[in-house]
Amino acid sequence: MIKNFIKPDTIEQACKLVKDQLVKDQKDKVGYFGNGVFLNNPHYPVKYETAISLKNLGLNNIKEGTVNGQKGLKIGSMLTFQTIIDEPNIPDILKQAAKHEYSRPIRNMKTLGGDINVSTHSSHFSPTLVALSALVELKGEDWMPFEAYKNTSQRELITNIFLPDSNIKCNVKRLSLNTHMPTIVSVAAALDNQDKKIIVAIGGIADGIEKNIIHLSDLEEQTDKISYIEKAVTKDLIPDH
Repeated sequence: MIKNFIKPDTIEQACKLVKDQLVKDQKDKVGYFGNGVFLNNPHYPVKYETAISLKNLGLNNIKEGTVNGQKGLKIGSMLTFQTIIDEPNIPDILKQAAKHEYSRPIRNMKTLGGDINVSTHSSHFSPTLVALSALVELKGEDWMPFEAYKNTSQRELITNIFLPDSNIKCNVKRLSLNTHMPTIVSVAAALDNQDKKIIVAIGGIADGIEKNIIHLSDLEEQTDKISYIEKAVTKDLIPDH
């Protein structure tokens, strides 16, 4: 049960509040609070006593920028799924991933950062961001490859996601028993037209992939199949529902 609800005004304040609690050995009792989707969900038994709100931290922006000398799009971690769908500057592939959440009320609440950090096994976005070679910004300071972050046990405050400018075509498919059930497998396939590089990333709750986002490396190495992969990541074959 949440006993303390704190609304810091800066990222530095939010991180310090959590750090102070960790020093007091309250690791499992303090965490960041976006819109509360996962805290109120019996499938995600997070039992915080202290919630650090992210509302006032300005993490719902979308802007062009440069990271490590590469131009691209910075997407705030507090953007909701529905905002991603409605925002004209967001790439279509992210809109497609957001639409995998069938419930509009949930889409209005669930955030990009929350989906990445808490929805570990059935994230709508994680395979897609791996396929797009995205970067993740932690605590407003450090950037690292999204795949490296996702496949470690660390879970820091995500402030932004960075999508490098590229010629990548990408599509994502979700498999579940029905639209109301959790994702069993989510697969994203990407093709870089410039380098003719293939990336196929898969995540979900099936045995063998439930802990990580993994590559289908055998398929990625079959460059003779590029024409087939190119069709597979276009909407002619996999339409956007």
